[in-house]
Amino acid sequence: MKKRAFSLAFMVAVLALQMTDAVTVMANVTYNYTGNPFTTIHDSSLGTNMTASLTFDSVVTNNYTGTVGVSDLVSWSITTTSGPVTYTSSQNLSYLYSGSFFEFVGGNLSVWSFQVGGTGTAPYEFLTTNADSGEDWVSFDAPWTGLANWSTVPGKWTLESSTPPAPVPALSPSTMLLLIAGLAGLLVHSGRRFRA
Repeated sequence: MKKRAFSLAFMVAVLALQMTDAVTVMANVTYNYTGNPFTTIHDSSLGTNMTASLTFDSVVTNNYTGTVGVSDLVSWSITTTSGPVTYTSSQNLSYLYSGSFFEFVGGNLSVWSFQVGGTGTAPYEFLTTNADSGEDWVSFDAPWTGLANWSTVPGKWTLESSTPPAPVPALSPSTMLLLIAGLAGLLVHSGRRFRA
């Protein structure tokens, strides 16, 4: 009877450990943007084309289809080639417009509107979108001069890695309970053997 109880407890613990392979947490996914050269340049100091980087949470996978908003962004950055400023999600001088959105089809970022503004001493405005007519656009907004650089042909987003991020093994609550039950059974059995 004792051997049977020990075997059962051992099997429960092993089963719980094996189940960790079935539960995974996906890593964040990063997309990089390269814009086409500006077709209209009113201020050469604003750069020649736009580049950006977006890192999404685990909602977005390498084959994701659906639309996400700014709440699914883990980090972001945007700048122009040879431009005067780079805005990132960690800066206090920049902010992301809440209406920005990103639509994926089979993991490809196919429709987007990504707009970032600046405050204080760096009040630049960046916009890249292919919704409606589409454009890449950058300007210096204070004082507003009406001068901007833009392209009417948006660029392209590419996945930073050509392979999907590796799954990270994780214990689900039910698996954790199985593991605890199995280990508890082994401890009880060991205590009885020791007293005997």
